[in-house]
Amino acid sequence: MPSSATSTSSIDEVKDIDEHLKQVEKDILRLERKLAALRDKALRLNDRRRSLTVTAPWITRLPPDILAQIFVRGTKSHSSATSDVQQCRVSLPIAVSQVCRQWRRVALQLPQLWNYIDMSEGRPYNRTYVWLKRSRNLPLDISIDYRNEPDSAYYQRNFLVTLNVVIPYIYRWGSIKVIAPESLLETALHVFSAPAPMLHTLVLKGWARPEDDRAEQWSPTIFHRNTPALRNVHLHGIALKWESCIFSEMRDCTMSWIPSDTAYKLPELAQFLRIASPCLQRLSVIASPARPRGDGDANNILRRVLPYQVTLPRMQELRLESLDLIDVQTLFPLLLTPSLRKLILAKIARGSGK
Repeated sequence: MPSSATSTSSIDEVKDIDEHLKQVEKDILRLERKLAALRDKALRLNDRRRSLTVTAPWITRLPPDILAQIFVRGTKSHSSATSDVQQCRVSLPIAVSQVCRQWRRVALQLPQLWNYIDMSEGRPYNRTYVWLKRSRNLPLDISIDYRNEPDSAYYQRNFLVTLNVVIPYIYRWGSIKVIAPESLLETALHVFSAPAPMLHTLVLKGWARPEDDRAEQWSPTIFHRNTPALRNVHLHGIALKWESCIFSEMRDCTMSWIPSDTAYKLPELAQFLRIASPCLQRLSVIASPARPRGDGDANNILRRVLPYQVTLPRMQELRLESLDLIDVQTLFPLLLTPSLRKLILAKIARGSGK
């Protein structure tokens, strides 16, 4: 039989175990209560998350890459109206960058939103400099519109300031459109003297004052004759001497509102065709309303300049508008256009001007 000392020791150990068991059970109960509280909190958080996900607009949940594509598509306008282009390419980037932090972050990482430089902002061109920086190294689409400005010394100086803002970036020009009185436009042509390796579209629109009677053509060596990417040219109301500015890679050329008594006689058109013939696909020649010409002037000027045919192997579309019938009849036999698909003759005047 165990001694009395051994029995006493066992009884004390059992008491200790019972005390520990009670403490362990208390800890288990406390942890179970805490676990239940955590589970309840998790349920409430999931319910809150679910409610926010359901009620939030779907566009706020778009991935950044999809949102970026929407922003870029939004700047594309299918309208030719200047106001629509400005709305898409000027207003939209400003608007989307001010909606929320996520949209602003996406917009500022898209140089495609900021490469349209609209110089109608005016001095000191703070917005322009910001956009030039945000556009990084992308080609720039530049618009300079002075159609509503008077032809005065003040605006001539202001026009030069405008040009000085964008001239340092001429190596990044993708397209340039200048609309201005004739005197300002001539200034621009002389300033455009550096190479423009990225330039693909050139639009120059000018007009003379009623008291001006310009009989000569402009012959600035624009872009240092270095425009390897130039494909589209639109000249409105002006005449350039093509030998001084060779655009031999043109695909689409429009010469509109040509003064019938001063510029772009058929010899100049012939010179242009010689230069542009390898690649030219679309040509539009739109004169100002033709003035009456007598039958005595009906000589074959072009035949003396082009005694042989000019081959335009890629010409697909030809538009002649407001020219004299005699010039048109002289021109066609001298052009060889094997790929021509579309011919447009509009407002062709007879020798009497009718």
